[in-house]
Amino acid sequence: MKIIIKLAKIKNSNRHNQLPIFSLAAIVILLIFLFGCSFLKDLPADTSSQDKPGMERDFSEDTAAESPAEKNIAPEATVAEKQDTEDAAGSSDSIEDKDENEKSESHYNISLKDYDNNTYGIKDLEKQREYFIKGVEAFEAKDYVIAEYFFNQVKETYLILQDHVIYYLAKCMLMQDKFDYAQKNYSTLINDFPDSVFSQKAALEYADLFFIKQDYAEAEKLYSNFIENYSHSEFLPYGIYQLAVCKEKNSMFEEAFINYRKIWLSYPESDYARNAFAAIAMMAEKKLIEPFVLNNDEIYKRGERFFELYMYSSAISEFKNILENIEETKDDAALEAKTLFKLGMCYFNMRDYKSSKEYLFSCYSKFTSGSFADDCLYFLGRAETNLDSEGAAIKNYEKLISTFPQSNYADDALYRLGRIYFLKDDFENASISYQKIVDNYPSGDKINDAYWELGWIQYKSADYDAALNTFSNMAEKFTGSQLGEKALFWKAKSFEQTGDIENALSAYREIISLKTYTYYTFAAKNALEENGIAADIGYINTAMYPDNPQIKSLLPGVYKNLFNEDKDYLEGQNDDGGQAKETDDVGNNDGPGTQIKNSFTHIEKAKELLIIEFYKSADVEIEASVDNYEKDELGILQLSTLYLLAKDYNGSQKIAGKNYTKLSSGLQPPYKDYLYYLMYPYAFMEYIDKYSQEYGVDPLFILAVIREESRFDPQAGSYAGALGLMQVMPATGKSIANALGIGNFTSAMLFDPQTSIKMGAYYLGRQLASFYQNKYYACGAYNGGPGAMSSWISRFGDKDIDEFIEHITYEETKNYVKKVMGSYYFYRMLYDKS
Repeated sequence: MKIIIKLAKIKNSNRHNQLPIFSLAAIVILLIFLFGCSFLKDLPADTSSQDKPGMERDFSEDTAAESPAEKNIAPEATVAEKQDTEDAAGSSDSIEDKDENEKSESHYNISLKDYDNNTYGIKDLEKQREYFIKGVEAFEAKDYVIAEYFFNQVKETYLILQDHVIYYLAKCMLMQDKFDYAQKNYSTLINDFPDSVFSQKAALEYADLFFIKQDYAEAEKLYSNFIENYSHSEFLPYGIYQLAVCKEKNSMFEEAFINYRKIWLSYPESDYARNAFAAIAMMAEKKLIEPFVLNNDEIYKRGERFFELYMYSSAISEFKNILENIEETKDDAALEAKTLFKLGMCYFNMRDYKSSKEYLFSCYSKFTSGSFADDCLYFLGRAETNLDSEGAAIKNYEKLISTFPQSNYADDALYRLGRIYFLKDDFENASISYQKIVDNYPSGDKINDAYWELGWIQYKSADYDAALNTFSNMAEKFTGSQLGEKALFWKAKSFEQTGDIENALSAYREIISLKTYTYYTFAAKNALEENGIAADIGYINTAMYPDNPQIKSLLPGVYKNLFNEDKDYLEGQNDDGGQAKETDDVGNNDGPGTQIKNSFTHIEKAKELLIIEFYKSADVEIEASVDNYEKDELGILQLSTLYLLAKDYNGSQKIAGKNYTKLSSGLQPPYKDYLYYLMYPYAFMEYIDKYSQEYGVDPLFILAVIREESRFDPQAGSYAGALGLMQVMPATGKSIANALGIGNFTSAMLFDPQTSIKMGAYYLGRQLASFYQNKYYACGAYNGGPGAMSSWISRFGDKDIDEFIEHITYEETKNYVKKVMGSYYFYRMLYDKS
């Protein structure tokens, strides 16, 4: 966030009189933090994307609009804001500029020429949608006069999104300096739509409005209300800062100091922290308050906040200041201990293991019986491991286990010991460590890993009876979980190895009966078939395919009124049936009173926003509707379906996936069958069909890879730098581009669905060709690299496929292969007609 300092004036266009300019010594700037419509901050700037599949209109309610600060409004205060490019004095947006007035008038007339014959208050639903969209378009283009016109035309009639309309009207008025009308609209929104998704922003902008007018007493009251009512708001630092400014303006210097101090201590990462400290220093210089001197506890609080936010360099600076102060005073051992430990952890998280070791060892050696001693020993062990000092790591772990057996880190230390021994092929000592976790820490967070590692060592060592016992106990302990299913599968494999085929087949059947359709479902099916037994993994009604022309009649609970096609539902609400009430006009013309409708749910609003392709705004309404839609399984399916029809496959999956457990247990056929299609969509069909044929890859295999790589989000990225639907690394993308003759390659191209699918399909086809058309090997190479896969095949290629996967040394790749292949087999159940 950039802070700009400039001089400006306040102008009220309703009165056309200018407020006095303050003395230079008193004026700093105002960049008012008016958020506009900023729920989503990632929208592209190019409005052409509105017609692209899966993309939201750029003029939806997600882009911050121009603020009064960008129109040269600067009361006597210091306020930071997210700043645009319109930060120079003499902005061309000033409506005092005659040329700009003429340009705006011309634009206004041209844009409205098709609407001159409309009466006030559009009643046709399609027109309401059209006018709302055009209003938001104009708002995004900062054509506030035009936006005001369109919103006024639907503010009384487009009741389902009336709070959206009123918010936009309030903001349009504010941006034109029509403060009285802005105030009326904000007041209406706050009072009549308390459940609106705009209520938080409206409350804060309402306070800002009075701040702009220099009514600091009223602004102070409103900022206080905001802080009380929205105590978890992301905008809380701004609200507290503004409250402090108002207190200072109202000569309440001690209270101003308290709020400035709160910003400095509790929100040090905020851009307002620096301004707050400067304001405190200025008041102290003027002798309005006592000088502000931080004590060590307050410095630690700031350092801890930076640590929580992963701002380790800033945290280190604060913590080192504390150590310098303690060195001078020679006291406060408890603070010194936790500061040394935090410094060690800062460096550890920055992967500077040498420095981490230095501070952790200092903490432990000075405070061997202190509250951080066990923590230090554990992370010393991990630091030593990363420094390739396994002997030192083992000593630290053993010291921790013997000295602090009740420590939260005791089972973690045992697990780390087991891993060190396992990787050295010392299975005996590894097993001892894992068994101690099972015996002594059955409720610890490492019990899952310990069971698996112990059973796997026994299986690898051909001690199948012991493995059978471990996996049986594991399956019983974790019944109903993915870990329990995994244990049940390896219990079956252990039975096979002991020659007890009947019990093995019984265990495989039990896995299939769970109908989880994970990797293990299909692995159990394959195992049964290899033993000559037909496996029935269940039936899915493939008529529930969303593109089935008969789908509406098959699923009336989902498709009934999906598009609000019942006009009475939206247009018949201004009757006297108690659904609407009349209030004073909140617009800026002589029209009838506004009809306020409070009974629409967030789900209903979300459906409407999806219909007009305001996808991300719909997301906000959906998030606000948790209490409603979590009780309505069919409502969730409706929302997911709307996203699917809008080709927003990621949004569709996100809603269904978030509620999958409840849906899968609560829905009955055929709705449960339909749920599977929402969870496993045939997305981007035209591209997948084209490039799967071109590069000889099963389209369902490509779909499985995309599903597990990105959940069909074209903008997906990974911590490793992979981008797009198929998570192609930029370097790999450049190589593929050269091979395919794609010129002027840039990383941004990977966010394009067609390009990502083309490159991913090509690369996947290459892996299939290199690894004998084996899909397990190919997807493992796709994730872990062909070199690593070749190495695994040379070492473990003689194992059966299930054992081979567990021998993959990259944990991520091991899990990736199972997820992709599980999805692939389920896609075949849904879409493979053969």
